[in-house]
Amino acid sequence: MIIGLEGIDGSGKTTLSLLLSSTLEYNQLSFPYYDNMPIIKEYLTGNISLDGQTSFMLFATNIVQNQDKVKDNIIIDRYIYSTLAYTKYDYIKSKNIIDNLSLKHADIVFLLDISPNDSIKRRMKHPQIYDVDIPFLQTVRNRFLQMANDQYKTKWVIIDATKKPTLILEEILSFLRNK
Repeated sequence: MIIGLEGIDGSGKTTLSLLLSSTLEYNQLSFPYYDNMPIIKEYLTGNISLDGQTSFMLFATNIVQNQDKVKDNIIIDRYIYSTLAYTKYDYIKSKNIIDNLSLKHADIVFLLDISPNDSIKRRMKHPQIYDVDIPFLQTVRNRFLQMANDQYKTKWVIIDATKKPTLILEEILSFLRNK
């Protein structure tokens, strides 16, 4: 099973990814995968500037280049859904590009949902370029909620990410057991 964890920055994806992978004995994968595309890290930390189309294409290319790592029994912390939600390029064009790529999809996506204000409070220690723009984070959150509402490409489950990680873990595990 391929399990995706999505949500705006600070929603707890990395924490839950590590907890889930340990509990389920699944491998864990995080995107962007910086090893073969360090320019993305330079962009996210604000060291370089990129236009919306270029940044979207870099994130999408990073996922395409690393499809061999997307296997069964894996937890993915951010994936194609984040690439769409965070695009600063035209959203409809970005979605059409993603829809036309031969990508593996998660069997289920857990959307860890928090408000932009909660996100910023959690991310103050390690902010990236997206972490200070509340209107943009609200747009990203709305895109995630729309994908969940549409059940875009797979089954989506919305989780209240304001709860403690152990409670969220139990909620996810309970859902997986009942599936």
